[in-house]
Amino acid sequence: MISLSAIRKTYGMEQPLEVLRGVSLEIPDNDFLAIVGPSGSGKSTLLHIMGLLDRPTSGELHFEGKNVAQLSDDELSGLRGSSIGFVFQSFHLISHLSTLENVELPLFYLRVPPGKRREIARECLHRVQMDHREKHLPTQLSGGECQRVAIARSLVTHPPLILADEPTGNLDTKTGSEIFRIFTDLHEEGHTVVIITHDRGLAARVPHRVGIMDGLIVDGGAA
Repeated sequence: MISLSAIRKTYGMEQPLEVLRGVSLEIPDNDFLAIVGPSGSGKSTLLHIMGLLDRPTSGELHFEGKNVAQLSDDELSGLRGSSIGFVFQSFHLISHLSTLENVELPLFYLRVPPGKRREIARECLHRVQMDHREKHLPTQLSGGECQRVAIARSLVTHPPLILADEPTGNLDTKTGSEIFRIFTDLHEEGHTVVIITHDRGLAARVPHRVGIMDGLIVDGGAA
């Protein structure tokens, strides 16, 4: 699904900061991968590049067989919208929208008709056991509930790839385990799932994991 070859990412011109220093990684279809590293290791930057949210400074990235460097911004946006679901540590829910409205938002931007997008959003909320909270605002939900809503939102376009950046970082151990179970179920259903985390205990439960340190892949292998 994703092939990265010698990916580098540098920020700044006068005092350049090289965050990724030549990352090469293969992520096949239906992989379940944890990318593990401490704060500042480059793991979130790597996720942004894999998620087509940012372009590398150099190196090659192929996504579903397409050379990303040859795609326009509009083509990247279309590919990202149809093929990738994002889940973030801070949820990124819109505070004045209901749970249901937050979940259906990606379909609004894809111009899916209102009735259809509401139907899909309700299916995804049911998938994460949050259909009973569809009228609640994010401020009326617990952290674990907000993360379930964020996962539901990531699923509405039926993307083959789910990218999760520290998805259990703001949650207690019990709630984090429940959220992790959802990702395990998604993988078993055929999704490719990539989790970025600093939690080695969480990563140890994932079948495939690699470490990143100072912008370089430092270890990897099957559990």
